[in-house]
Amino acid sequence: MRCLRALAAAAICAPALAVAQPSDPCAGPTTAEMRMCAAQKLGAVEAELQRYLDAARRVARPPSALDASQAAWMGYRDHACRAAASQYEGGSLQPVVALDCRLRLARERTLELWRAYLAEQGDLQQPATTP
Repeated sequence: MRCLRALAAAAICAPALAVAQPSDPCAGPTTAEMRMCAAQKLGAVEAELQRYLDAARRVARPPSALDASQAAWMGYRDHACRAAASQYEGGSLQPVVALDCRLRLARERTLELWRAYLAEQGDLQQPATTP
């Protein structure tokens, strides 16, 4: 019986461990620590996304097209991350998966904004897409 419980725990935790790299400081021993660390990372990544969005808005013609695109992207992000996290409904990994999804998509969006609006400007350097 203990073996079955250990296997079940390993199956549940394996996706979260696969998400976190071995050198990832957010690969804490508890999901609460993982969640807290991921939330802190997300705050920093979203602040960077906002900085790139503000810079892109200054050069976008018309800026309203970028704003509409950003609103649509935010809706996509919310739905996609909700769907990914729903695979862990009721489990302690659910919020960790949701945060990791938002983190990954925010990094991708920042790079997308840079490529579409800022690469030729030279004001901001290419953002990193990994931690």
